Amino acid sequence: MSDTVLDLRQQRCPLALLLAKRFVAQAPAKVSLRIEVQDRSSCQDIERYLVKHNFCYSIEHNDSESVISLNKDN
Repeated sequence: MSDTVLDLRQQRCPLALLLAKRFVAQAPAKVSLRIEVQDRSSCQDIERYLVKHNFCYSIEHNDSESVISLNKDN
């Protein structure tokens, strides 16, 4: 399984959410995805999207950014 990263640290919502949706939708199956965000509201919006679409994910927060990790199985 390969790792694919989307860096959204310079983006804010709603653009960050739109780019994250496209990234997840266009990613091939069997890929590990990482989405890096700096804005807390963007992280929350992306998390709501992932929950709504039943993705298994994890979020790591540190002082200045958050990393959302998920596996796209199909």
